[in-house]
Amino acid sequence: TSSCELGEVWKCARDFLYEQNDADTLLLPSRVVNVVVGLLLGLLLFAWAYELFGFQIAGILMFLFCFEPNILAHTRLVTTDMAYVCFTFGALYFLSRFWQYFSWHNVLGLSCFSALALLSKFSALILIPIIGAAFIWRIFSVETWNNAQGLDRRARFHRLLLVSGVLLLCSFVLIWGSYGFRYAPTSDGDFRFSVPVEAKQNAPLVSALVDSADAQQLLPHAYLQGFLRAWTLMNTTNSTYLLGEWSQEGWWYYYPLAFLFKTSCTLLVLFAFSFCVWRKNDGFEPRQLIFIWGPVALVLLLALGAKLNAGIRYLLIIYPLLILASGRIVAYLLKGGRRWGVGALVVFSALELAQVYPYPLTFFNGFIGGASQGHRYLVDSNLDWGQDLKALKTWMDAEGVEHINLSYFGTAKPEYYGISATHLRGQSAYFTPAGKMGERPKLPGWIAISVTNLKQELPAFYSGMLAREPDAKIKETIWLYYWDPAKDQK
Repeated sequence: TSSCELGEVWKCARDFLYEQNDADTLLLPSRVVNVVVGLLLGLLLFAWAYELFGFQIAGILMFLFCFEPNILAHTRLVTTDMAYVCFTFGALYFLSRFWQYFSWHNVLGLSCFSALALLSKFSALILIPIIGAAFIWRIFSVETWNNAQGLDRRARFHRLLLVSGVLLLCSFVLIWGSYGFRYAPTSDGDFRFSVPVEAKQNAPLVSALVDSADAQQLLPHAYLQGFLRAWTLMNTTNSTYLLGEWSQEGWWYYYPLAFLFKTSCTLLVLFAFSFCVWRKNDGFEPRQLIFIWGPVALVLLLALGAKLNAGIRYLLIIYPLLILASGRIVAYLLKGGRRWGVGALVVFSALELAQVYPYPLTFFNGFIGGASQGHRYLVDSNLDWGQDLKALKTWMDAEGVEHINLSYFGTAKPEYYGISATHLRGQSAYFTPAGKMGERPKLPGWIAISVTNLKQELPAFYSGMLAREPDAKIKETIWLYYWDPAKDQK
């Protein structure tokens, strides 16, 4: 019986990628799709900025976008994060257009991007209160629709009710269509996803509603149970590292600090000036800014109450919005004849990226010492997502190291990349060959430890390494030590 037949999702994925197929061949198209999604996000940002500020400022903001390390890092990864950011940003863009000017083109754009966002990641559910609030605001606003000035509140309500129906229908059809209009993952209907009962106890009401919808087959089984899995996970605390300490409960201020550590100095300065520089009659209506700052405030507010502390990627949607909001500061500088200031911002943002390029995931801003000091503040997906196994193999070949003692934080299979390894404590059992977990190291020899594993609560095992500087580093994510029991006491 295979791991897939048993419903062991992680082992099934490992077997599918590394045993039954060629992983690099499968992952390459996904990487290309993510790059295309990143380009689409840039196009949407330019279009929105062009409408608000004109061509010149939109072009300047595109430079800031291209030099933003967090966006660049996640555009190259095979995850759903960039798809969620792109489609959510697109939905907000068309929502802003729709609020000002009713047209079925804007309705179609809002519907398609909202549906794609909900399909890409459950975090896109944040669109529901945003769209709902915008519709209510539209009904009671004294501002008239540009092409519908004669509509009273009742007529607006009926029109928005129709638009809401279009939004729901579009999302419903697209979600079902992406699953091939099949309820079950397999044709015989035997394979099922399930959420543990103890996890459901963290969210009993949501669990009951989802299970009821699943019983009625309102949406595909995998989508509903995937949502329930994600919801219960978000309501579960996890072991988290922050400022040199681990906690099983997490911290309410984890995401604000992650934002301060992982955001470039340039964007932080622009973010601060956005509150300090507020000129009346500067040509920008408050409504235009609400559609930008409103979602940013909501994301940050929800982050304060999140029990799951899992990385800056959960705040990724705010970065294109902050870049867009920076257009006001750029306009302020240009109107004041301070072109040198705009040029300095662009150049400095490029220099910040250059410090870590082409490895932007390891970026930490200069305020805390840059990438080399990032491990003192955050690890996990903020720094180390197991992305450097290939680089480790390259180092082994260059140094003539045939075998290595490895504690790897990631989901790839070291043997797939030709790495002969003894598997030490700290790495996931899901991605370690059977019977190989927690092997005794072969010494004297090299020990390679992902920095996230090294920082975990295993002081008795790794304390000797924590007490000294590594002999080599692989791009700040994998630390290497040559260990000789005759010389090293621990």
